[in-house]
This record gives sequence, structure tokens and C-alpha cells, in this order.
Amino acid sequence: RGPTICVGARVARLAQDHGFDVMQTHETASALLDHGIQNGTYLRGEQVSVELNRHGKLQEFAIYRQTPIPITRDALMAIENGGLVPIYSEYAAHRLLDCAAGGTKNATAICISEKVASVLSRGDFAQIYTAPAPTSDAMMNLILDRL
Repeated sequence: RGPTICVGARVARLAQDHGFDVMQTHETASALLDHGIQNGTYLRGEQVSVELNRHGKLQEFAIYRQTPIPITRDALMAIENGGLVPIYSEYAAHRLLDCAAGGTKNATAICISEKVASVLSRGDFAQIYTAPAPTSDAMMNLILDRL
């Protein structure tokens, strides 16, 4: 426990709920990078979309693994029938392309970033939209705009 810098309000609330002293919260990982990181410990998932420790100043530990679960038949049917599919990572985009196997021609993808959208551009989606900022709020607003 101790002083903590977080990316995202949800992460900050979770950190506070578990006894951390949140000193700063940045809306995106890029904003955190713009602010600069001098030293500390970086606790992260096995997969990252933005490399926060590019200068190697942080002690870095991968403390969890994002494990895929099989896509359900209902989910595949919803996608095939023109579903709205939010995609939050490049990894998830690759997994969706593998799992849907060409069944996305009627679906609309809502992507958190251009990097994610570029992965899905290799698919056959009816439409691909990219959130104006890589945040949960921007994703939700874009999803609500498309409903």
C-alpha cells in the first residue's frame, strides 16, 4: 500500500477501496506517459496496449493474465444478426476475428482505438467506429450513439 497513480477512475476507486492512497488519476495511459513517470512499481496484466515502462524506470510485475473464454453460440448469432460489438483491445479484436470466422458482415464494431480498428479492418464488418478517446466513457457514448 502507499501512494498510487492510476489510469482511469474505476481503477482509482478500486485502489482506494483496497487501501491505496491515490495521488493522481489519468484518463488514459497516454496521458500518464505525457505526465512522466520517475520511479515506482508498475502492476499490470500480462497483455498491455500501451507500454508505460518504455524507459525501464519502473519495477514491473505482470500480476494477472487475461484468459479468453469460448464465445457462446448466442453471441455468435447476435454478431451474425447485426450486433453491436464493443472491442477494447487488439487481443480481443484478434480473438473475435478467429472466433467469428467471417460471420461479421452484418455486425458493427465499436473500437477503443485506431490500433484496435486496424485489426478489425482485416475482417468483414458492416461498419467499424472508433471512440474519440481510449476511455470507457468515450466507448459508452459511441455505443449509445449507435443504438
